[in-house]
Amino acid sequence: MLVGDFVDDYGIGHRIDTHTWWQRPSTRYEIVSWHPGAQYLIARNAASNGADAGRWTRIDWMVLPDMPPHAWAFCLSAWDAATRDAPPSPAPTR
Repeated sequence: MLVGDFVDDYGIGHRIDTHTWWQRPSTRYEIVSWHPGAQYLIARNAASNGADAGRWTRIDWMVLPDMPPHAWAFCLSAWDAATRDAPPSPAPTR
């Protein structure tokens, strides 16, 4: 479902294959593990990224039934973790 090219609702282009998630124009996440049953993946931020290079990212996704034209959505629940196994960044509280 996630593999391919798309433009998100902010107008940002993405290309996803089994090993890499590119967020255009130049941010790259090197996917190290997929967890489709739990709907997330773990990736290492590319050394060439302008921010958080070499850090770890968790990307969660969910299916959006009955919400055309959007079939699914994603969230970087962690984008600057020090280790692969670090928990996602806590959600902000109000």
